[in-house]
Order: sequence, then C-alpha cells, then structure tokens
Amino acid sequence: MGMSGGRIAVFGPSPMLSVTIEARGEGRDDVHCHPGGQGVWLSKMAAELGAWPVLCSLIGGETGDVLESLLERLGGELRLVRSDSSSGCYVTDRRSGEREVLAQAYVEPPSRHEADELVAATTAAALESHVLAICNPYPGSAMPIEAYGALVANARAAGVRVIADLSSPRIEAAAAEQPDLVKLNDWELAAYVTGPVDTPDRLLGAAERLRDLGAANVLVTRAGD
Repeated sequence: MGMSGGRIAVFGPSPMLSVTIEARGEGRDDVHCHPGGQGVWLSKMAAELGAWPVLCSLIGGETGDVLESLLERLGGELRLVRSDSSSGCYVTDRRSGEREVLAQAYVEPPSRHEADELVAATTAAALESHVLAICNPYPGSAMPIEAYGALVANARAAGVRVIADLSSPRIEAAAAEQPDLVKLNDWELAAYVTGPVDTPDRLLGAAERLRDLGAANVLVTRAGD
C-alpha cells in the first residue's frame, strides 16, 4: 500500500476481537473473526482513503494472540504494546437476521508501565507521521485520562497535526492542549449544554465551549441528520 494520503499515527488503545455467527443455510453456520474497535475502524478507513496508518494499541491474552494476526492483515503498520490483561472480545449471533450479542469481555485498565509505554510508542509514531489521530478506549476506564493531554502536547510540540476523536472526559483533556481538530457526535456534544442540542444555535453554542477549552476546530456529526 502506498502513502499517497500521507502517514497517520492512530492511538487506538483498545482493539477488540469480533466473532460473528451467521446462518449459511441448510442447517449450517459460518463463524467470522474480525478486528474491531474505534482505532481499528479509523485505521481501516484511513487506508481505504490512501493513507498509511500506524496503529498503536495494547494487546494481550489469548484474544490478543488471535487479534494480532488479524490486525496484521489490515495494511499499514502496527505498534503493539503487550499487556497482562486480555484484549476485549464480543460474540454476535446474526442467524435470525437480527444482531444479538451473546457475550462480551472487557479489557482491564493497563498498569502504569503499560500505559506509559503505549503513550511513548504512540508519540514516536506521531513524530514520524503527518497526523496523529486519537481514539477512545473501551471501556472508558481502560486508559488514564492524563494520557490524552500528554499525547496532544507531545505531538503539537513537534509540529504534528492532531485530530481528537473522543468523548468526555477525554475530549476536555485533549482540548486543553490545543489539538487542530476535535470530533464528536451530537449526543456527546449535549454534555456541554442543558438539554439536547436540537437547534443550530444550541449546537454551535456547545461547539464553541470546546473552542473555548482550546480546540482549534470542532467537527460535529449528526448521523442521519
């Protein structure tokens, strides 16, 4: 894969193993395994658009062993930090035509050493890249809040552009270090107003609060709207 769209470091701390069961017909089923998680999906999209993604993640346990081999097929580059905690996993049954989650295992918060090692690995990748994109952990407790401000500050000090695709409270920590762009959806933006962001004025007012916190630009997505 080429680098026509540039090199993008992706902080995706919590990749997950997705196992999906689907009906093939005649009483037979298919089982599919895929890598999932916000950082993985962002990396895949960046690659589809012609960029060279460098995915920086924690990985561990039996699920991590399976996940690592799947991540290697995505294209781009991996900077993986081994964790004592098993990577997250969810099993989905779609044989009925509806999506039913049968089981879900969450990753445990990393040790201080593991978190610091991932921040260092991501910073190194960012310094070799045109852009750093920062994603949420899953669950939200799976990465210390201070890591987000540190990542933005490190990249910005080196002149690397930063996109923060985060939710609260991580977005506030990132915004304080003046990223080039923060991105969130309208229901996440509602945390900055009393009530829903159901009019353009309320939406813009809430977005301005993130500008006041330090974000240079704010992008709000509204799903079907």
